[in-house]
Amino acid sequence: MLRASSLSKSPMLSYARLLARLLGGAKWSPREFLELLRAAFRQHSLARRIRRDYVLDFLHQHPP
Repeated sequence: MLRASSLSKSPMLSYARLLARLLGGAKWSPREFLELLRAAFRQHSLARRIRRDYVLDFLHQHPP
C-alpha cells in the first residue's frame, strides 16, 4: 500500500511532478499529486470472493 507519508518524503516526487506537468500540462499541488498517485496505484484485492465466483462472473459476461 502506498502511504502518503512515505511518498511525500520520496526524493523522486518533485521529478515525477515535473514530468507529469510537462506531459499533461496541468499544475497540481503536492497534496493533489500525492492523491493522484495513490489513486493510480491503488490495488484492489481479489480475495473478497472465491476464484470460482470470478470465473463464473467472467463467463456470464463473455459467453463462449
